[in-house]
Amino acid sequence: MYTKSELCKNAGITPETLRHYVDIGLIKPKEITEKGYRKYDRDNILDLWFYRLGASLGNPLKEVKKWNTAMSMENFVFRLQEREQELENAMARLEQQLAMIREIRHYTEQELNSDQTVTREPGLAGYRAFCDGGEAAQRQIARMAELFPMVSIAIDYCLPENWREVRESYDRESPLKSRLGICLLKERAGLMDLSEKEGLEEMPAMDSLCVSLVTDRPFALGWRDFYPLLEEADRGGYELKSDIIGSLFCREVAKDQIRYLLKCRILVDSLKKK
Repeated sequence: MYTKSELCKNAGITPETLRHYVDIGLIKPKEITEKGYRKYDRDNILDLWFYRLGASLGNPLKEVKKWNTAMSMENFVFRLQEREQELENAMARLEQQLAMIREIRHYTEQELNSDQTVTREPGLAGYRAFCDGGEAAQRQIARMAELFPMVSIAIDYCLPENWREVRESYDRESPLKSRLGICLLKERAGLMDLSEKEGLEEMPAMDSLCVSLVTDRPFALGWRDFYPLLEEADRGGYELKSDIIGSLFCREVAKDQIRYLLKCRILVDSLKKK
């Protein structure tokens, strides 16, 4: 027989943990002496080891407690299969979160060393929903918002079709019309039931001209703010296939001022010049 201290040493638990297990009925002493001392045996050690095994596999204590009453080998295998699937799903989510963290870090670090250089990058297909898109779009946004950080915040800036002809007549300080929404890449579409696509706008996988910028007025950006991007598009004579698509990656708060990091892109036809 073992004392409380001896049991704890052999089972690798603290006296407080043992006391809790006894209080909830997970462990029962094999003997209580006339002086009130509790005694334990090897069965108790074996029980504790199996309970620790169950807990180490991620099972909550209330589930492990059921193992005290009934647990066939078939049921044990079934529990392991369930837990295996849960962990595989969790690992998939963590991989997606890791990818988003790397993407956000990449763009943030890029901005720290940026001089508003316009780059050419491949585009990824996705689905977007905007707050001004009606009830269907708002329902999609509510669903997408549950998927952060696997979705990104989108702000689009509308360009007139004849922007090359009219841009000189526009007041460079005047803001472009903007739309706020959420974007989900198609490669992550498995996270969301897309059987109902009403309210979603598809974004094709097209190459794009990109630039990063930092602003404290994301809904009031105008021609001046996007000058490097539009100048490169005009200089290269690219055929534009979208408005200015903004993805918000970072928010900086200092001295009562909030600034946002935006990755802005314009889709172009495989970077072929017009």
